[in-house]
Amino acid sequence: MDNYLNITESDLLSNVPKKYYFQENRTKFIYSNLENEVVTALSNNMQNEIIEVKKETKLNKKTMSYISLNDQEIGWIHLENSKRAYRLPNIQGKFKEQYGIGMQDKSEIFTDRIVKASYILFDNSTPSLLVSKVGSDKYLNIAIDDFHRANIPEEKLTIKLKKGTPLYKDSEFIRIDGHLDEDTDCNVVTYFEKLDEIRVQVNSKYYWVKKEHDFKINVSDIKHINYEVIDMLVYYKHDNKKDKITIQNKNNRLKNIESNIVISNDLEEMYLKKYIGDADESQ
Repeated sequence: MDNYLNITESDLLSNVPKKYYFQENRTKFIYSNLENEVVTALSNNMQNEIIEVKKETKLNKKTMSYISLNDQEIGWIHLENSKRAYRLPNIQGKFKEQYGIGMQDKSEIFTDRIVKASYILFDNSTPSLLVSKVGSDKYLNIAIDDFHRANIPEEKLTIKLKKGTPLYKDSEFIRIDGHLDEDTDCNVVTYFEKLDEIRVQVNSKYYWVKKEHDFKINVSDIKHINYEVIDMLVYYKHDNKKDKITIQNKNNRLKNIESNIVISNDLEEMYLKKYIGDADESQ
């Protein structure tokens, strides 16, 4: 389609709170105000956390950022080494190496688990991913080439599995449920490019199996990705979801109140709708 009005991506962008992967090389004070009067936190207690920049201002030729962590306001700091973390849509996959970039703590092994790629970073134009275990807010910085995205077939896809193939309940291939009784053509539910791991449907049940394949990933129809645009869209998508949950919770509370109030006449009903509202009308 012709771009008659020469609309650019900058026309679509709006200001949304920026996220950063907090990694400051030296200990810094974080202040409650720009006059540096009250220290609210120390930077070394926030390393490797995802922070959000609420606002920025220039002070003595430095960019000062007012940051929050987990929706809790922290204070003002000059970010020198922390990398911008661009939000990503819901992308899941597997991380096959033992440790991430700079990872030393052996208790934080993410390998062979289904992980979620939540953010993408750029260090001198080299991309890396911040991944977390599904349901966790602890992140690991990994090389993007070590991430194998989970793919769901757009069309029906089958694979022939031999009799005796082990059937696992989990993607870590720990809990085995049994073996195939005969050679079977199975529907492929999930697969990873360059990994011999597949989730299949056997009759009405789902299992993980080890099987070499040559399935290709779904090629994106987006030729040039602007991560500023992606970041903005994901922010608004999550924000819209939170708003819907808030509205639903309020409606549930209103209905609960209404169901527990005994109305004896029309006047009481009128006052109820005036001061509490009609839950059905807000949906």
